[in-house]
Amino acid sequence: MYFILFRKRGLGICISVIRSFMKLNELAFAYASAIFGGVWIFLMMVYSLLTGRASDLMTRAASLHWASYSWGGAFLIAIEHIIAWFILGWVFAWLYNIFIKD
Repeated sequence: MYFILFRKRGLGICISVIRSFMKLNELAFAYASAIFGGVWIFLMMVYSLLTGRASDLMTRAASLHWASYSWGGAFLIAIEHIIAWFILGWVFAWLYNIFIKD
């Protein structure tokens, strides 16, 4: 990851590039991933239920889950995705922290 810092020196601008890697907080990354994943799938299901667009796609996607393509199913699928994205986010941050160099 590269950060570009701008500093004013006289009338010109000096650009310096700093290479840094930071460790990720596993729990914070997992919560952020869970919120993103759960809200995203819920909004997709609500949009599809309200407009009727992509209903075939969402019906097929709902067949891969424990719930059906309905309003109640939208909540259950969102909860399922929150749990799955939490686990995946935590594992990703954990592996990232293992493989980065200090």
